[in-house]
Amino acid sequence: MCAGVTMLLTLSVLQVIVSDKLPTTSDAVPLVGKSHFCRLVDVAVACNIPILLKLMQTRRLATANRSCASIRARYCINLSHI
Repeated sequence: MCAGVTMLLTLSVLQVIVSDKLPTTSDAVPLVGKSHFCRLVDVAVACNIPILLKLMQTRRLATANRSCASIRARYCINLSHI
């Protein structure tokens, strides 16, 4: 937790230093801003991929268990008629 707060503070100070050195009349997005945005998107994607994979795995297992239970129920019903 403490390392995260320290890292956030460090990035904030770095952004303030960089923004002070950039020209204020620029109409284009600075390269540092584009790079920072791309890194944020990469981190967001990297954090969401394991969550989505776990969700897909859980749903697949739930579907497999449901289909096995329905097959077992049909099999038992068919055996009782014999």
